Amino acid sequence: EPLPKGALYDDQYRGLSAHQIVKKLGNDQKEDQGKPKDGEGEGDAEGQPTGFDQAGEIWDAVDGDGEALSEAERQQAEETLKRDVIVAAAAEKAAGSGSITIDQGILESAKAAHVDWLEAMADFLDRSFGQEPTLAKPARRHLWRGDYFPSLKGVGGGDLVIAIDTSGSVGQEEAEQFASEIDGIRETIKPDRTCVIYCDTSIQKTVEGNSYDEFDSYDDIEVRKISGGGTRFEPPFHLVDAEGLAPSALIYFTDGYATVKVDEIEDKVDYPVLWATTGVDPSFRGEPFGEFVKIEL
Repeated sequence: EPLPKGALYDDQYRGLSAHQIVKKLGNDQKEDQGKPKDGEGEGDAEGQPTGFDQAGEIWDAVDGDGEALSEAERQQAEETLKRDVIVAAAAEKAAGSGSITIDQGILESAKAAHVDWLEAMADFLDRSFGQEPTLAKPARRHLWRGDYFPSLKGVGGGDLVIAIDTSGSVGQEEAEQFASEIDGIRETIKPDRTCVIYCDTSIQKTVEGNSYDEFDSYDDIEVRKISGGGTRFEPPFHLVDAEGLAPSALIYFTDGYATVKVDEIEDKVDYPVLWATTGVDPSFRGEPFGEFVKIEL
């Protein structure tokens, strides 16, 4: 009996059951995957393959309007991508599926990404220093020339106070690198001066007997030799009060392994405080105060 008009027929399937035909069709489809279509995969005049989409093509990142990203936006996008790689790897491990394959070089590189603590610290200082010009205190860097220019005054004055934990677990190299990074930020906030206090269980005085080192805004911060000891957080706050310093902000550089006795200093701290820790956030006996950032040097 003749087949109806338009019927499909292939002699290779003669005598096969429906199940056998479906299985064979599936196998044929797998064999055809990856094969170029007519006119595809043929070399061009230089022997380069044509007709295929380019794999691994790199495009410049753009924003929602299709505009090129700024350098800061590009760096932020890279940081976000690195964190996404870490999250994907963690999700794969938690699920135990083994379905995601991440090149170990990329993963290890992504693990090295950390919160941009410099950006966080710069943001803290920018908020702390109001950047409001005032003639009440002239800019010290110009006085030696006899020029009287307004300084940039923050909420509590023009001083930046840095307390450095000199206990045995905070090293000289770490403190020097931290100070170097702070120098870069000072170019933006421009405090009138920076006061550096050293403390373990008590204030570590200079060889001249001073309780802190003072640097004008145009001076690089120099870190004194650090000697080990225990840790008490309260003495720098007492010193700020006793010396009549009026900081726009105080940054406490520490490993964090001690307890802040809030009841001893809470009536003295009326300025922004940032706990910059290389280890853990300090614990508090009383109501915690200040902001926290993890330092990875």
